[in-house]
Amino acid sequence: MFNLFHKAHSNTDNNEQDSENLQTKKQKLRQPALILIHFSNSSSFRDDDDENNSTHLQRLQMLLRKKFSLQQVGKKKWVLNRELKYEKFFPVEFMNDQEFVFHHLKKYRIGLKHASMRLRDDREFVMQIVQHKGSEIFYTTSRKICRDKQVVMAAIKNEVFAALHASRKLKNDRDFVLEAVQLNGEVLANIGRTFHQDREIVLAAVKQNGTVLGRIVQEEWSDGNVTLEKGKLRSDPEIALEAIKQNKKALFDVPNNLHRDLSFMSKALQLIYPDLKNFDYSSKEIMLNIVQDFPFLLKFASDEIKNDRDVVINAICNSVHSLEFASDSCKNDKEIALLAVRLEAIGLCLVSQELKNDYDVVLAAVHRDGNALSYASETLKRNKEILLTAIKTNARAFIYMSKELKSDKEFILQVVRKNGSAIVYLDDATKEDEEIIVEAIKQDPKALRYAPTKFRHDPQFLLRMVKLGCKHFLSYIGSELPKNKEFMIQVVKEIGLYDLASPFVEYPSFVCYDKDIMLEAVKKDGYALIFASKELQNDPELVMEALKCNGYVSEYSDEFYRERMQYCYHDAYLGTKNNSI
Repeated sequence: MFNLFHKAHSNTDNNEQDSENLQTKKQKLRQPALILIHFSNSSSFRDDDDENNSTHLQRLQMLLRKKFSLQQVGKKKWVLNRELKYEKFFPVEFMNDQEFVFHHLKKYRIGLKHASMRLRDDREFVMQIVQHKGSEIFYTTSRKICRDKQVVMAAIKNEVFAALHASRKLKNDRDFVLEAVQLNGEVLANIGRTFHQDREIVLAAVKQNGTVLGRIVQEEWSDGNVTLEKGKLRSDPEIALEAIKQNKKALFDVPNNLHRDLSFMSKALQLIYPDLKNFDYSSKEIMLNIVQDFPFLLKFASDEIKNDRDVVINAICNSVHSLEFASDSCKNDKEIALLAVRLEAIGLCLVSQELKNDYDVVLAAVHRDGNALSYASETLKRNKEILLTAIKTNARAFIYMSKELKSDKEFILQVVRKNGSAIVYLDDATKEDEEIIVEAIKQDPKALRYAPTKFRHDPQFLLRMVKLGCKHFLSYIGSELPKNKEFMIQVVKEIGLYDLASPFVEYPSFVCYDKDIMLEAVKKDGYALIFASKELQNDPELVMEALKCNGYVSEYSDEFYRERMQYCYHDAYLGTKNNSI
């Protein structure tokens, strides 16, 4: 009896244990249901659904698959967006990501400028950034970092312009400046003129970068006015020779008194041409080679050398300006003149008066730059072919046109079809002709700026011009049209507020106070929010529309990040966030 009872009791215990084990197994097997519970909040959940109902489970599985599929799409989109180039701003999902900012800087040379405030004030991150692009120190908002000698020095080592952003205290610290010019000699030219007369610092600078010799200046005061003159230390032979030893181009910045000093020039040129034993300005063999590197030395050559075609041509091929030092005979040589003006249009001002009246020479010059027409003879300034060629490359050539041609509509149409901006030089009566204005804008949409007020203030005319590619005209269409909601919304829908306003938007001059206009603007480009009034920039609806459009926010926040990830990337799981590089 006892045994039977014991067995029965034991069986009962076993059954209970088995039941508990089964229940535990079920719970283990059903652990994924913890994920599925998330979908019970969905609109597809019904009160009469039973967890064990197979139809319900299928519905939840379908939702899970859909969610997973969308997250995969979101993750792919995130990966692709991460590789894009961002010029105006970083989307919120990337602006606080050290790895992204660092990668974008290395690939596109844009980094801290669009990063979050947190990253711009992170000393260790800024240190890593400036070692790849020193001028990025401009974008830190931390004065402490600008006073940090180690960070500033690392930036200068990479890029000299970083010296401009050093604190005033560092710029006036002689020991710091001396150490900095030893890293990058150009620091001397970018840190103020305080140490330009300090021989030790100047010498250290030119030893590191010889071209800084030409940047040494000093202030000269006269009647309360200050002018910048060449620094006296440029004339120091030791400093000049050290500069030339480091970079032969420093010879360009040596003062004329040293250029005329044959003893100095022999030492200098032997540093550049070790095989040169003796230097002589009257030697064709020497000058023929030297003017290839230093064409300006033709100025100090003998008259015989200045009249030598071979030497002069060699010099001109390296600097058209050296024609100034050639003989009158060479300046009147058509072959030399054509060579000069084809290299640089300014050569026309250096040739003889006879050649300034030569059709071929003048045409070649204005083909390079229409402004060279100012050096042509009066006869050729009236030549139609030369005028049209000149205006095509420089609208200013229009001012040399005769009164007869300026009143010839057919010729004016030819002119604006070559260079639309020439309308700035038209007389008021000619500017009133809509055909001429439209043709000018077709050639150059920027010509709208010079159109008469009656066109610039006409909304229908402007909408037509938008179709021709006109942008950035908001600043010269008067004060009433920007208040015209219908017009503004039409233009914003067409080209966006960013392309309507000025292209220089670091400090926007246009401010929009109309929410409806701003709503259309941020739906097309979230970055347009920068044009909103302070009140509208904080409007939750506008902020959210900008965020949804392309991820623009004025400053990073975790809340904005989560909103963007949910809306744009379907809450894609990206693993544990590791904000380090």
